[in-house]
Amino acid sequence: MNIEIVLERIKQLLEEHGDTPADLARKANLNKTTVYRWVKGDISSMKTATLLNIAHAYNINIGWLIGLDEPKEIEHEEHARLRKEIQSKLFNVSIEDLKKVNAMLEIFIKGK
Repeated sequence: MNIEIVLERIKQLLEEHGDTPADLARKANLNKTTVYRWVKGDISSMKTATLLNIAHAYNINIGWLIGLDEPKEIEHEEHARLRKEIQSKLFNVSIEDLKKVNAMLEIFIKGK
């Protein structure tokens, strides 16, 4: 685990959520002083339990948090089931029909 990547991703989370280090400490049940030290770059390691608390607090994938090439968002069970079901239905569809389905999805998504 590269601590620099972890710290950058924590900073990214804070920025995306408009949170301060104190907000992170409260959400993840962490020591506020420790979180401020991370943001300053004064800490060179983190406990697994701490990383799990942060991932849970922001509902993100811990693999992403520690720098792995994984999606940040956690795919919920129902979403995963539907994605697999749609993929299996589209497996034998022609390229022309796939283009039509894609166009319909684009219209649907833009209409939201």
